Amino acid sequence: RLLDLYSAGGQRVYEARDRGRLELSASAFDDGNFSLLIRAVEETDAGLYTCNLHHHYCHLYESLAVRLEVTDGPPATPAYWDGEKEVLAVARGAPALLTCVNRGHMWTDRHVEEAQQVVHWDRQPPGGP
Repeated sequence: RLLDLYSAGGQRVYEARDRGRLELSASAFDDGNFSLLIRAVEETDAGLYTCNLHHHYCHLYESLAVRLEVTDGPPATPAYWDGEKEVLAVARGAPALLTCVNRGHMWTDRHVEEAQQVVHWDRQPPGGP
């Protein structure tokens, strides 16, 4: 797991090396944009990223995957669809924005159960199952 963002407020970044490098918008639960910004991509950032939206009160779960490829120079094709997910190619040292948008009212409306929403970003290294 890379990080969690809670609708009640607060963000948790799991690895010390990622603090200050990974960022989610503070307004994510207002505008439905849960995209992950990696400030300066490193070789070890390559892999399959999953944006997981949980609404505990309503028992909802949604997931979106994007694969990040890290290149030595500007990529020939910066983004494409592989038939299952978005693939984003980014040069080492450049910023990467991994898209995760869900503007459904269950994620953006404010109700008594708002403290029950959380978004998790996970990463699986290349070559994993």
